[in-house]
Amino acid sequence: MKTKAILLLCLFAITVQAQTLSKADIYFNKLADKIFLAEGGTHTRFAYGIKIKVKDPRATCIKICKDAWSDYCLLGCKGDWIDYLGSIYAPTENATDDPNHLNKNWPVNVRALMAK
Repeated sequence: MKTKAILLLCLFAITVQAQTLSKADIYFNKLADKIFLAEGGTHTRFAYGIKIKVKDPRATCIKICKDAWSDYCLLGCKGDWIDYLGSIYAPTENATDDPNHLNKNWPVNVRALMAK
């Protein structure tokens, strides 16, 4: 029984490894990488700019981006996508946690990093 379980586990691992990422997954992973950099990278206490305690900040970042993309599409995809994402991810209006008004630079920084 133990050998059968190990073989099934190995087969499952191979199957999971063989799955390719969709273009959307590749895009949102790249976007998360760039947001990480725009938010200070390894030189900040708040990975991905997330100031609440979460188990996986990267996964949370990707979820925020995917949810924002869904909302953006439901709203008719009007305006610039990165500007819209910035209004969700790093809002400038009523942002009490942005006393130096750095969030206004967020869309510009993320857009520039995405172009690299």
